[in-house]
Amino acid sequence: MKQGSYRVRWENLTTGNIEEARIDVERRDIFVSSDLKGEDSHYVIHFDIDWQLDDFEVTINDQIVFQCQRKMNGMWVDRSSKRIMEEFKDFQYFHLTNTPMTHMMATRTLSLQPGVPNTIDVALFDVVTGKSLPVKHTYTKIDQSTLLFSDGSGDRRIMLNQEEVIVEIEGRFKMIDFQIW
Repeated sequence: MKQGSYRVRWENLTTGNIEEARIDVERRDIFVSSDLKGEDSHYVIHFDIDWQLDDFEVTINDQIVFQCQRKMNGMWVDRSSKRIMEEFKDFQYFHLTNTPMTHMMATRTLSLQPGVPNTIDVALFDVVTGKSLPVKHTYTKIDQSTLLFSDGSGDRRIMLNQEEVIVEIEGRFKMIDFQIW
């Protein structure tokens, strides 16, 4: 993504809720701020310019649910409980269950070859239950704008636009608006 600000709105096809996200791409950092309407939740994510996670925070009903940071040494720290998250040591990817945004780490950083599956370790943060656990995600490039995603519960297509922002995750999320400011 080029430097600038982007606004994207997705509909959660399961709940009908709308997510309004803002992505600010700066010279060395990417900042994401998003409100999930109907869920009374908000998250902020800080990536470096290569889409490597620095930290994120999720709040629901003004209560911090997750507040985590990925350190340079590969360790994850839950800043709210002041706990080192050993189960995620050396994990590069994370996923929040209620948004397509966190899939963009993988879609932007993996060197995917058409038809070749790439399975990665992912720190999954379930926003509904407040629990986190290590999981595997597999991404397979179908063509320039389509990936196949699998997380053990089934396969879904992920469609991307020209800016490589997620347009749709089959049966889960669909973009309803995209603007470049």
